[in-house]
Amino acid sequence: MLRTRWTSAVVPGVLGDLEFRVVADQDERREAFDLRARVFERCSDYLIDAHPGLHSAEDPHDAVAHQFLCRLGGEAIAAARFGPALAGRFEAEELARLPSALAEMREETFQVSRVVVREDVRKRQVSEAMLQLACRWLSEHTPIRHYFALCLPRLAQFYEHFGAEWVTREPFVVPARRGNSYVWIRGEHAHTAATIRAYLDREPRNWDFAGCRLGLAHARATGE
Repeated sequence: MLRTRWTSAVVPGVLGDLEFRVVADQDERREAFDLRARVFERCSDYLIDAHPGLHSAEDPHDAVAHQFLCRLGGEAIAAARFGPALAGRFEAEELARLPSALAEMREETFQVSRVVVREDVRKRQVSEAMLQLACRWLSEHTPIRHYFALCLPRLAQFYEHFGAEWVTREPFVVPARRGNSYVWIRGEHAHTAATIRAYLDREPRNWDFAGCRLGLAHARATGE
């Protein structure tokens, strides 16, 4: 028996149609990694060429993560990943000890990371649109209901605006990230998707989600 599953979406907007993709092949993975590399070279070059044998912006956690990509006019403009623990450890645990509130739900959460948006389309609600669709897809097509992030305080405020909560309020220094201070946040995929959608419907400055068109595929109800 087959059930309907969506793997892409098109959202009309003032900049043109925003194409959202659940990354499904090596070409799309390279497209997402190439965008990461261009963004990282400007602001996070410590993430470049950290793993010999892989793409310059790739790491081992990419092998098990759900990858998402957005295009505008056929060009990649945003990407993100949500991933489980790899061999029992999240990528963030290479940088800091996981708080007990997150460690207790290790099997029930994804880490969101490597969120990048091309510089010329920032402040155009691209990250909001991508995260809305990513969280919606995850809530509908995976058994995992929660996500967390290790992020800068200003990014924690962004996530908080869309329903996430701070796990730690006091920022702490991460030496491997040039001594920058970070905090932990966590949220629920469905709640964040609904909160962002409500925001974008109230503030349709860039994207018309009422006109969003899903790209449907079919998958077997069992043995996917």
